[in-house]
Amino acid sequence: MRNILKLSFVFGLCVLSMGMSRHGQYDDEARTLEKMDKEMKKSGYSATQPVEDVASGVKQATYDSTKELVQSTAEGTAENPPVVGTVKGVVDGSGKVLEQASKGIAKVATFGRADPSSFRVEDPEHGNKDDSTKVKFNF
Repeated sequence: MRNILKLSFVFGLCVLSMGMSRHGQYDDEARTLEKMDKEMKKSGYSATQPVEDVASGVKQATYDSTKELVQSTAEGTAENPPVVGTVKGVVDGSGKVLEQASKGIAKVATFGRADPSSFRVEDPEHGNKDDSTKVKFNF
């Protein structure tokens, strides 16, 4: 009876160890994922980076652009007479709003993977009501 109990105990341990062992396919997949993870860490890329880049793009498009407009308007009003300074500040600030918003939207659209610093603004011809201002990025 003891021999049967010992034999069944050893057999049970063998079954458990085989069930918990790694199979060849799992090992290959795990090694591949570990290599990819190491390569991503070497390049400085993390799993949360796209989320952070999108968040910074949204911040740049909303908060930073509004801050630039208010700051330019305040500076224009302080430097020049009230009405002329305010109008001049708004005109100067609107260009900054367009720039910050465009860069922020480009960051959001590309998940922060592209550098939106190289862009140009194409204004429509004077008097052409059918055309609009175009912002073109070079990624």
